[in-house]
Amino acid sequence: MRRNINDEIEEFSKLLSSLESIYQVVEFCPHTFIVTPRQNLGKTEKKIDLCLLGLVHGNELASVAIINEFLRFLLTSRYQLGIRLGLALGNVPAALEGKRFLDKDLNRSFLSQASGLREVERAKELEPFLQEVNYLVDFHQTIMPNQEPFFIFPYKSKSLKFARGISPLQAVVTHWGGSFSKEGLCSDEFVNRFGGTGITVETGEQGFDPYQIGYGFYLALNALKIVDQDMASESCRSNKKNNLPLYTWAHIENFPLEGRVELIPGLNNFKKIYKGEVLGSHNGKKILAFESGKILFPKYFDFSSGLSRPTELFRIIREINEDELPD
Repeated sequence: MRRNINDEIEEFSKLLSSLESIYQVVEFCPHTFIVTPRQNLGKTEKKIDLCLLGLVHGNELASVAIINEFLRFLLTSRYQLGIRLGLALGNVPAALEGKRFLDKDLNRSFLSQASGLREVERAKELEPFLQEVNYLVDFHQTIMPNQEPFFIFPYKSKSLKFARGISPLQAVVTHWGGSFSKEGLCSDEFVNRFGGTGITVETGEQGFDPYQIGYGFYLALNALKIVDQDMASESCRSNKKNNLPLYTWAHIENFPLEGRVELIPGLNNFKKIYKGEVLGSHNGKKILAFESGKILFPKYFDFSSGLSRPTELFRIIREINEDELPD
């Protein structure tokens, strides 16, 4: 079946409407819902135990298909939901126009003081919702191909345990000591700021890829199992001696403010690079790798697009062990 973003967004609403025959479904704000069992679950510190978030970037299409597969599971399986579940699509207007965003990256817009920007206004709608989230899984895709799926999130010991519980062998990229971007907070950072546990997963290159949809569904089910059984502190126990793939930043290369920039072909995410290797050029001058490691989020920018320049050209990540993480 050939997938279409308009159909997937419409299906999201239809599936949630169908769930009303089984669970209580409340619309918090546009494309943002809370699903709870009809029986009383008692009071908790936060109103949403687990949130699955997609389409924070409008051109990362697999995320909405992953959430729809999860909704079909709730509708057709014998599973009985025992938690408060949040389900949200971040930037539907951008998705309908086939764009990453319209005015500003939504994933840099939380707690932003800017005004008159559509993504900032959407962030303000989502902020009260995300403040109530205990665990967040935000599904993303990358612009360039990945050599493997990976988690990426600001470091908290609970976040790492949660990610390891969802997919024990998947690579984790983490960071600490500051925000991911100077432009504003990402969704996972925002959830952490208000006492929750937020993680992001990059399933692969943008598009309706069947493998990514299936894999994302698998991750969503594992997240549900962990949160529903309230075993995050036990089943997600990390092991410092197991040498699981763990990375952090080694270098962030800013995008030049002027002139023409060209990266060499084939710089896919997680490609191994070496210090001093030629990665591209700026006005004819070579851009060299500042450190050895693996490349992440390379930007092949189209100067004829009329879009503003990206903030970053690429990042280089290095492998670490858990002993290097902050306490």
